[in-house]
Amino acid sequence: MVKILSLHNESTHNTRPRLYLCIYFPEWSIDVTQRKLAALAADKSSSSQASSESKTILLTTTAMNQRIIARACRLSRSLGVRQKMSLALAQALVPSDTYHEEFDPLRDAYALRALAAWCLRFSPIVGLDFELSQRLLSPSRHHELASLARQHYGITIDITGTTHINGEPEQFCHKLQALLCGTTRIALAPSLGGAWALSRYSSKTPSIALSFESLATLSAPLPVRALRIDAAMCRALSDIGVYTIGDLNLLQRQSLGQRFGKTLVYRLAQVSGSVSEHVSVVTQAPAYREHAIFEVPLTNRHAITTALKHLFNKLMAKLSLAHLATSLFKISITDTEGVTIYKALPLASATSNQAHLESIIHPIIESMRFCGEICSLTLEALEVTRTSQSQRSLHGDETKDPTALNCAFNELLNSFSVRLGKDRIRKAALTPSHTPERSFKHPPLIAAQPLIKSSPATSAASSNHETSLPLNLHSIYSSTFDRPPLIVSPPEQIISIAMLPDKPPSWIRWRGAKLSIITGLGPERLSLEWWRGDLLQGAGNERDYFTIQDELGRWLWVFRCRKSLSWFVHGIWR
Repeated sequence: MVKILSLHNESTHNTRPRLYLCIYFPEWSIDVTQRKLAALAADKSSSSQASSESKTILLTTTAMNQRIIARACRLSRSLGVRQKMSLALAQALVPSDTYHEEFDPLRDAYALRALAAWCLRFSPIVGLDFELSQRLLSPSRHHELASLARQHYGITIDITGTTHINGEPEQFCHKLQALLCGTTRIALAPSLGGAWALSRYSSKTPSIALSFESLATLSAPLPVRALRIDAAMCRALSDIGVYTIGDLNLLQRQSLGQRFGKTLVYRLAQVSGSVSEHVSVVTQAPAYREHAIFEVPLTNRHAITTALKHLFNKLMAKLSLAHLATSLFKISITDTEGVTIYKALPLASATSNQAHLESIIHPIIESMRFCGEICSLTLEALEVTRTSQSQRSLHGDETKDPTALNCAFNELLNSFSVRLGKDRIRKAALTPSHTPERSFKHPPLIAAQPLIKSSPATSAASSNHETSLPLNLHSIYSSTFDRPPLIVSPPEQIISIAMLPDKPPSWIRWRGAKLSIITGLGPERLSLEWWRGDLLQGAGNERDYFTIQDELGRWLWVFRCRKSLSWFVHGIWR
C-alpha cells in the first residue's frame, strides 16, 4: 500500500538545474498481462495452461453489447488488429493460441504505482504522471482511467543529488534501461516537462539532456503534441504551419498567448524549465512485521511455536498502539538450507481484538508442520486498516447490542475463514432471472481481495447482477416475488391427477407418500430462457406453475411441463 503526496519542485536557470528522469511504458497494460502469464507458467500447477504459452495478447472491453479491442500487443497490431475492432474480427487475424482477457485499467494503474514505490530505492522523490495520479487518488474518477491515453502511463524520478547512490546520470539511465527491458522508454532532462516530452516522442532512448541548452536542441524536432496540449490546439497550430516545438519557439510568446490562450504558453514554459511542475510523489507505507533470527537453529517444535506466539504478541501490540487492524497475516519460515515456507492466515474482516486473534491463530500455528532446522521467522500484517471507535452498549444485556452482535458475527467468520478458507464461506444471492433455477446462486460471503484491486466498473456490474437475500426471507422475498423460500434443485418428479388443461392436481405422490390436495392456485406460465438451453431434459420451454396446499398444511410450488405433461415439485413454503 502506498500513499501519494503533492510537492512543488522548481528549476531555474540561475541555480544548478534539477534532473528529472521519466520512464514511459507505451505497452504497460500488455506488459502487466505478460508478467501475469509468466508467473502462471512458472507455477507447476499452471504450467499446462495453453494461455501461458501465448505470444499474442488482446485486451477487450464491452461497447454496445459487443466485445471490442481496448489494447493489443505489437505482434497483433502488425497483423492488422486495431483498437475498437471487434474481438471476432481480431481473432480471425491473429493465431489461434492468442490470449485475451478483460481490460482492467485500475489494475494497471495500481501495478504502476507499485513499481513507482519500488523505485524509491533510487530517489526519495518518485511520482506518477499527473493525469494518472489525479484519477487514481479520487475513487470517483476511477472510471476515467479506461479513456486515459497511454502516454500518461509513466514514472518520474528526481535524481538530483543522488550521484553517490546511483552513479553518473548517463550511466544510471543506461543501467535502468537494461533493468526495465522491453518497451520502456527513458529520458533525462533538467525540467519535468522536457523529460516527459523526450520520453514520449524522442526517437532515441535513453534521451539525455543535462542542460537547458541541450534540452532545447533535443526538443526542437519534437511534435507540438509533446507539450501535453489537446488535439484541437494541435490542429489549430498545424493550420498556421507550426508542427514542432522548434517552430513554436520562433514565434513571439505574446502573440501565441493572444491567439491560442495561456495554456500553450504555460506548457511551453514548463518544457523550457521557467515554470515549476506539480509532482505527485509516491511514498511507501510503513510495513508492520516482526522478524526473529536465531543464532542456534530451532529444532524443537515447542520452541518454534513459542517464538511465533512471541512475534504475534509483539506485532499485535504495535498495531494496537497505532489503532490499526488487519485482515491477513503472513508467516515466513526459513530453514538452514535457505528454503522459505510461507503460510497465509486470512481473516473474514479486519480486527484488533488480540484475545480473539489468539484463540484462532494459535491453534493454526500449533498444527503447522515444521521440517529441518529453523533459522529465522517473520510475521507480517497485510491489508492493514484503521480501526473505528464505537460506543459501548448503555444497558446490561450486551447480547441486545447490535455492535456486540456484529463483532461476534465477524469473529465467527474469522474463525471459519482461517480454518476453512474464505472461498468456502458462502451466502445466498439473487440473480436477475425469472427462471427459478437461475434466480439465485451461492457466491463466497467474503470476496477474496486480489493483489490488484478490481475496477469500479466491474464492481458496479457485479452489484447489478447480485443482491444479497434479506434476513427475513419469507416475509420480504415471498411477498414481493410470490416465490417459496426453499427451492428444490433439481425439481423432483411426482405422480398426480389433475383436471386438464389448467387445473391444479387433486392428489400427488411425492417421496413415496400419497398426499391429498386441499386447495390450489394457478396456473402461472413461465417460459425458460431458450438462449441458455433446456434446464430439464425433455421438459420443453414452458411450464405451468401451481401453488397447492396438502393435507399436512404444507404449501408446495409445483409445475407441469406443457410438452411432456409431467409434474414436478419445485418449492416449499415453511
